[in-house]
Amino acid sequence: MPHPLLHPPLTGTQLPALVLHGRAAGERIQRAHPVPALAARWTLLVLDPREDSRVDEHRTILAAEAVTALVVARSPAGGGTVLVDPQGVIQHVGADLDEALDAVRAFRTGERLPVAAGSARPLQRCSNQGRRRRAAIVARRRV
Repeated sequence: MPHPLLHPPLTGTQLPALVLHGRAAGERIQRAHPVPALAARWTLLVLDPREDSRVDEHRTILAAEAVTALVVARSPAGGGTVLVDPQGVIQHVGADLDEALDAVRAFRTGERLPVAAGSARPLQRCSNQGRRRRAAIVARRRV
């Protein structure tokens, strides 16, 4: 089952290998996508489904910058964008697509420097993560 990204983590966070359900630029249907995307310089997670048409409008710019943009299904209200490098480190968290494209340009021109994978923070796990699964396993054992 694809992993839902419910809240964007902070810049410099090392993501675990994820599979998110969504629609990439130019695709007609939603499907599972690995994050970070294979063979891309950047993976841009767009957390606002209303930005879907804008992602398609910017498809040429995204391709020129080697960005795989993914409009994530079941995104949190309010949206935003998360820019992930090939090592799975979050390099930018922004409010919208334009801000993310500005960040990509800044990384390309050297105005901004990326966070190195070696100094990235691990993703903070939810304190309740796995509790429902463990409770279900215990309940099955009792039956």
